[in-house]
Amino acid sequence: MTTPTGSGPIEGPAQTGIRPSAADRRLEVAARLVRVPPARVRHYVRVGLVRPSRVEGTVVFFGDPELARLRKIRRLHDDLGLNTAGIEVTLRLLDEIDALRRAARRGTG
Repeated sequence: MTTPTGSGPIEGPAQTGIRPSAADRRLEVAARLVRVPPARVRHYVRVGLVRPSRVEGTVVFFGDPELARLRKIRRLHDDLGLNTAGIEVTLRLLDEIDALRRAARRGTG
């Protein structure tokens, strides 16, 4: 299996040494929890907006951080009407803001 952008293999737990979490949910369950069709979640993975927490063969799993990101993506799409490109830019900026906040807390704490 390749990465969402098709640039190389996605590493599963066997390759990374990451132990499966009981909180990981299959793609179909994750889609239902965040109220997004499974096909749309697959699209978001394919274009690189969200990365699965792990992949076992053809089965994709998502943990709590990925579910939170999918919920954010759903809100950007459904509530604000952003297309995939707009979502990508927004997520990149939000991720950068989060990183700057973390760095500022480390510098002042």
